[in-house]
Amino acid sequence: MWLRCWTCCAARCDHLPGHDRPRLASGADATGLPEPEDFVCHSIPLEPPAPGEAWLEPHWLSVDPYMRTRMQPAGYDYLTHWRPGDALSAWGLARVIASRGPWREGDWVVGHMPVAERCRLGPGESPRLPPLALPAEMPTPERWLHARGMTGFTAWLAMRLYGRPRAGETVLVSAGAGAVGSLAIQWAQRAGARVVATAGDPARRDWLTERLGVAAALDHHDSDIASRLAEAVPEGIDLSIENVGGSVFEAAIDVLVPGGRVCCADWSASTIRPSHGARRATCHV
Repeated sequence: MWLRCWTCCAARCDHLPGHDRPRLASGADATGLPEPEDFVCHSIPLEPPAPGEAWLEPHWLSVDPYMRTRMQPAGYDYLTHWRPGDALSAWGLARVIASRGPWREGDWVVGHMPVAERCRLGPGESPRLPPLALPAEMPTPERWLHARGMTGFTAWLAMRLYGRPRAGETVLVSAGAGAVGSLAIQWAQRAGARVVATAGDPARRDWLTERLGVAAALDHHDSDIASRLAEAVPEGIDLSIENVGGSVFEAAIDVLVPGGRVCCADWSASTIRPSHGARRATCHV
């Protein structure tokens, strides 16, 4: 999901003085589904950039599942845990609006940045992965948030490095209309595989069949998803790209052929409903 950054801030912070700019901060460790009260809006002073710095105006922020794991009390230590009061950050696309560094005003910057209407770029603010500067004239720079961004890289890892679909195979992609799933489908099709996907919304399932051309699009909220999947793939599946977890993952395991592969990117089973995990998964480890 992409979010225009000012829509997530302005509604509750339009009372702030003009020289301040709001940002979102985590208000508490979320358990279960995050609620609006888990977040609070703070103001920060907007000062002119110092030598070597620039001010950025984020235009797009990518709201991704990994952000939910950063709210957990423990686990997922590959990213810093958000503690109460910490500022949120996201993969985003911003314009340079003032610069006293190597960046031109008007250029685009893509990278990990604070969730804010304005943010600073400079030696003391740069993350471990330096932001990428793009020329102002670049068309459709928002592609760097999807196909060329973090979700695109996730799909590439699943399909090109680990899953490696082959011609004649059957591939299941759960949450196929999402940022990762929609790209995974196209890589599988390019390899010559038959693709079955799931989505929770009828419009998304129509998009999967009509625009992406999957062989079947199933409702992953269906209480009998196991039967629906078995009907759609009587030959079984060779590769499952797992983005949902729970009953969908269980159904995929039931139709996985001997020697089949699973690339697991799901987060729902471990962050929202602990009892909703794939109960028979341990039999296959």
